[in-house]
Amino acid sequence: MSINFEKLKARIRLGAIVRFLALGLALGALTAAGIAIAQKLAALSPDLLLCVGAGAGVAVIVIAIALLVAFPTEKRVAKRLDDQLSLNEKVQTMLAFRGEQGAMLDMQREDTEHILGAVTSKRLRRKRAWLGAVLPVLAVAVLLTAFVMPVRTESATPGEDNESENEAWELSEWHVTAVRALIDMVKASDMVEDGKGEVVQTLEKLLSDLEYVDTKTQMKQTVTTAMVKIDAVTDGINTYTALVRAMKSSTSPKLKELAEAIGTPADPILESKYQALKASLEGDAIKADVNSLSTALSVAADAAKVTETDPLYVALQQFSQALAAFAKTVDELGEEERGTALTRVFESAAEQMSPALSQQGINRATTDTTNNELMSIFGIAWNDLPDELKYPDDEEASTEDNEQQEQEDEVIGGGGKGSGEVIYGSDDAIYYPKDETHVKYGDVIDEYNGQKVTDMEERTLSDEIKAFIDKYFADLYYKDKND
Repeated sequence: MSINFEKLKARIRLGAIVRFLALGLALGALTAAGIAIAQKLAALSPDLLLCVGAGAGVAVIVIAIALLVAFPTEKRVAKRLDDQLSLNEKVQTMLAFRGEQGAMLDMQREDTEHILGAVTSKRLRRKRAWLGAVLPVLAVAVLLTAFVMPVRTESATPGEDNESENEAWELSEWHVTAVRALIDMVKASDMVEDGKGEVVQTLEKLLSDLEYVDTKTQMKQTVTTAMVKIDAVTDGINTYTALVRAMKSSTSPKLKELAEAIGTPADPILESKYQALKASLEGDAIKADVNSLSTALSVAADAAKVTETDPLYVALQQFSQALAAFAKTVDELGEEERGTALTRVFESAAEQMSPALSQQGINRATTDTTNNELMSIFGIAWNDLPDELKYPDDEEASTEDNEQQEQEDEVIGGGGKGSGEVIYGSDDAIYYPKDETHVKYGDVIDEYNGQKVTDMEERTLSDEIKAFIDKYFADLYYKDKND
């Protein structure tokens, strides 16, 4: 093959590879810059790893596609030389008949070789080659823009009461009195003593910390930090979530049914499911089924790695032992006696598990009520809460049919407000003259409760009046539930 053709082919291929690299890098840079600009416009700090990863990915894909689709093969190089140099397919003919001999072919090759040897870089340059530099220049410009562009800050929306981050705030006697009343409520609750002491200690420290806070933003951060600690108290002493998750992770279908049947701390022992599980064991394979359930229950309870003195753990292990003991005697019992004996085992287990579950429900309710009261006292909105309070990682709020629901917006804790709306004594629609429409009664209470929080901070009222107003609204939220 012609030496001059090989040189031109190498030059054309090198130029193509450079263009492909420039194209890939430019598009990758535009992608990275676009993501960074979008994040800054959304008031977010750019995720450098995401930007670089996405840009590199786009660059690799573009370069790979370009090499696959447009790499200068020998035929493409020959056609390009013929077109650019107006050689009337001389190079393509030379390529097609390479290796063949003949006077005419030799003359054609020599002529073509002579022409190719005289080709200069200028003649080989593509038309409108300057267009290839537009995209890299644009990419550099956009990348620089993304680098120097500041992160957008949220501006105040017209018509909304947007507070300044440095708005002054001061701990008042009313705040102290309200928190002291909350401490007394916790002390008087039926929460386990260890948990009760931790919650009271956290509230006492909150009052101490707030004495040195002078802005509303700092106040909210301090209060929500205390709320996270209070919520964690129940997470630390309640074992329901760990035990139930271990039971549901078992390969035993009967144990999974038991996990559903024991209910939740807020609603212990779902009688219909509990009895259905018992009835399912009373078949021909009763001994094998009961033994299997006993073993799976003991293994799952140990796998949960909870304190061995925990009442719920003890109740489950004793249930396992009672099932094993029943299985040993089942061959000696008649059919009716088997049913009676198994019923006694299930009833005894329920009598042990129910108070243990109820106690954990009380623990959860105490911390949730405490946090709800703190929100009311300090005007903490749901949007001010950290994610661990909005979406707690527990299963204590499972519904009666035991479909694990993802907790929604207004949830504070596992046994808190539930489905995202406060549950009032009545959520029937009422006619609201202010808007001349029908609205939920609970929505009206929410509106006036928000107004109440603002007014009580701005107006000069006696502590007795403030306490009366606060109790009135607290009763609207909680009295019906507590009764």
